[in-house]
Amino acid sequence: METHATPPRHASTGKLRGVIFDMDGVLVMSEPILAQAAARMFAEKGFEVRHEEFHPFIGMGEDRYLGGVAEARGIPMDPERDKARTYTLYLELIKGRLEPLPGVLDAVRAVPRAQPRSGRGCAALRPGGL
Repeated sequence: METHATPPRHASTGKLRGVIFDMDGVLVMSEPILAQAAARMFAEKGFEVRHEEFHPFIGMGEDRYLGGVAEARGIPMDPERDKARTYTLYLELIKGRLEPLPGVLDAVRAVPRAQPRSGRGCAALRPGGL
């Protein structure tokens, strides 16, 4: 993750030009729920996978997150089908469980007062594309 000691500011006004919030680990902590969904997907294939087995692949994108565990364990994968199934399970598991991290709501509410453009970023793709 790239961070700036001094946020980028517009040269003539000194105001913030924009703010991008990354999702996981910044706004929310969804990785444990994703690991649970991925473990369930592997269980449906007949393999027991522990949450810790995903740790080396956090932040590398879904293909490596799932594929790295499958490769390490010798589990055959159909990347597109298995990724889609993982996200179907994830969407079922996440309902009512995802909460903002401490301080997030205050930080997000402060953005409009600074008047920059804002957005959220997430490396994860949803089944069927963005």
